[in-house]
Amino acid sequence: MAIFGMNTRRTVGITLIVAGAVALGGCTRGNPFGSNNGGFNNVNPAPIQPAPLPQVTGSQLPPADGSFQTLGPDGQPIANNGAVAGTQTGAAPATTAGLPVTKNEALGNWQARSATASCVAFLTLTKWGSGQRGGTRGCGTSPLSQVDSWDVRNNQVVLFDRSGQQLGALVRTSNNRFDGRLSDGQNVTLSRS
Repeated sequence: MAIFGMNTRRTVGITLIVAGAVALGGCTRGNPFGSNNGGFNNVNPAPIQPAPLPQVTGSQLPPADGSFQTLGPDGQPIANNGAVAGTQTGAAPATTAGLPVTKNEALGNWQARSATASCVAFLTLTKWGSGQRGGTRGCGTSPLSQVDSWDVRNNQVVLFDRSGQQLGALVRTSNNRFDGRLSDGQNVTLSRS
């Protein structure tokens, strides 16, 4: 019994000494950060300048019924009932009809339009399936809704479905536009401003 009392007294004594040291340590004059203002120097940071905003441009939207006329880079309708000049109906665009294209020039978000859809397409550089990862949003049941990957082949942006089958091919007709044909014969345009 006497041993138990000794240990308890010793524990209480050590606890009181530690508690006293902590209490006295908190009563020191000054601040451990080197100033008396909570560790913050009176520094007023310079105001942050706003980022420049890009110029916003407007254009005419296609009719709500989904019909529209594809225009070339010169603003004129594309020849052959919507086919890119230099192509045959039902054929993929000829490589001579388009400007040179690299993967870096094709990647990013695009407004995709066909006879049955107006939606968003995205092309990334992530390796996937038959090329790089790609896809669409809001294309409904259009063949564009099946885009799963893409690649640049023979100076064309080629779109593939999940099984690696070619869905369409487009040529670059300006810096921000690709025109071509889907495998079902529909004309397709990828554009951005």
